[in-house]
Amino acid sequence: MIRVLRTRRFVARSEDRIQEGIAYVLKNEEIPFRREVSLAPRDRIDFMVGRCGVEVKVKGTTPSVQRQLERYAEHDEVEEILLVTTKSAHVSIARELNGKPVHVFILQRGL
Repeated sequence: MIRVLRTRRFVARSEDRIQEGIAYVLKNEEIPFRREVSLAPRDRIDFMVGRCGVEVKVKGTTPSVQRQLERYAEHDEVEEILLVTTKSAHVSIARELNGKPVHVFILQRGL
């Protein structure tokens, strides 16, 4: 997934625009995905690509984002998580939550 995203440029001004760009890339690459997947009443992840949950963040403190991802990792449907973010501070998020791998992909703002 990261390999596919690295080959594209995104307008990284808002979460909505980034999500639209990711959906466009996944469709063009014919990669099946679901958007805005409800894992629980309080937990709705931006994308599920197979069993990989993808969350997009342009705001939020590292601890608050990590807590959110940790909740997502509690769900059996999620086997791994990809955080797509514009905040370089998010690189310090744990690489494993609830025994599941976490990958961080940092976009440059304003591309």
